[in-house]
Amino acid sequence: MLTDARHAWLGYLAVSFVVVPVLFVARHRRSPFVVRIPPADRYGWIEVIYAGTLIGYTCWLLVSPPAAPSEPLAGWLLSILGTLLIVCSVVGMGPHWRIGQDPEDTRVERVTAGLYGLIAHPIYAGMILVAGGVCLLDDGVARSVLLLSTTSLYTLVQSSAEAAHWSGRAAR
Repeated sequence: MLTDARHAWLGYLAVSFVVVPVLFVARHRRSPFVVRIPPADRYGWIEVIYAGTLIGYTCWLLVSPPAAPSEPLAGWLLSILGTLLIVCSVVGMGPHWRIGQDPEDTRVERVTAGLYGLIAHPIYAGMILVAGGVCLLDDGVARSVLLLSTTSLYTLVQSSAEAAHWSGRAAR
């Protein structure tokens, strides 16, 4: 039987990495994924390392005994709000959404309207909310620390890399 942490985490993964990208491809006729293997730069390496961390966390969560949530209501609320924030952010970016950076793609513009006018990086904020929510649903302290700390570190490093990438480019 799946625990609350497993349901919340797998739901987030399904929405963020399957449903939203599939709908993006159906609407915009191109993939949102820009990650190259092997990575060409530091940004790409951080993407790959973080993806590996998420895969490791997921495996650890799935093979561990079911957990007793410490704060189920708060955990679910944070997980759902974070996922909704991510979905709304992607919708607000329209055809300009990407997972990764492609300096040669001139069709992608920096978005500063909507949620991006209120929060510099709403997708990253959503990721931190989800990670925090899942931590409240998971009693595995080491797993929770791994997820929340790597997600926070990832968002800090990548947001500064994106700021450097977009500096000097026109905003939409």
